[in-house]
Amino acid sequence: MRQIGHLENHSSALTFSDALFVHGIENEVKPDDDGSWIVWVHAEERVPLARELLSLYKKNPDHEKFHQAPEKAHELRRVEQRENKAYKKRMATASRAISGVFENKTGRLTLALIIISAAVALTSGLGSNKGPISGLFITDYEIIGNRIRWRPGLTEVFQGEFWRLITPIFIHYGIFHILFNMLWLRALGSMIEWRQGALYFGILVVVIAAVSNLGQYFLTGPSFGGMSGVDYGLLGYVWIKGKYDPKFGVQLSNVIVQLMIVYFFLCLTGLFGPIANAAHGFGLATGMAWGYLSARRR
Repeated sequence: MRQIGHLENHSSALTFSDALFVHGIENEVKPDDDGSWIVWVHAEERVPLARELLSLYKKNPDHEKFHQAPEKAHELRRVEQRENKAYKKRMATASRAISGVFENKTGRLTLALIIISAAVALTSGLGSNKGPISGLFITDYEIIGNRIRWRPGLTEVFQGEFWRLITPIFIHYGIFHILFNMLWLRALGSMIEWRQGALYFGILVVVIAAVSNLGQYFLTGPSFGGMSGVDYGLLGYVWIKGKYDPKFGVQLSNVIVQLMIVYFFLCLTGLFGPIANAAHGFGLATGMAWGYLSARRR
């Protein structure tokens, strides 16, 4: 904060302070020992303009810039207060919406999925050692230089290893990856499990997992993993089911949906590194379709 000068009395100091505020310059006026008032400007880069305005004010305090400043500043402050109030209200709504998603107790099957994911993460060193978990990938592959090589056609699946269509959901790369995915699995999974039973929830997870994993495989190959495709599928299911079936008993807040959709598009930018974006898309579409058909049938 920088001092830019003095004004003789409180009234003129307040008028000039309002003029600075109208020009977007945050400031304060404080009394000095000699009875004058010191003008302080918060931002260093705004000091030159503030000094220029102060010089003009001392020469011509009746200039229209300053004469109308108190009224304009008052209106701007009213607008600012309304915006701050609206912002606080939005934040409170968002906070309630997010906390509401996590109110359900953790379902047993949901907890089992979390434990399996954690065990796989520990066994593989959060994906850094794929040897012990090679049987969980949708198909075997090897990395040669910068290339990934695998046999096309999902040979292992057609030889009876059907679990490979599902098990990539348990593979995670990095602490943020698994924490984010488990957080939303616990919230959305428990929500569905408590309302529609573990069997229904389990079938939903299996179908979303298979569709999202196959979609990711056919678009990018076998080197992927994570629960996020399922998470987006559960999101889509709860969102659409709750919207069209009041008896479901849950309606996701727009805040939650917007948050996850924004994250979906941020992932597409590559900002968070390599992400199974196709699994997100296929999972979301599958969950939404299931939710809509389920709601229409009811």
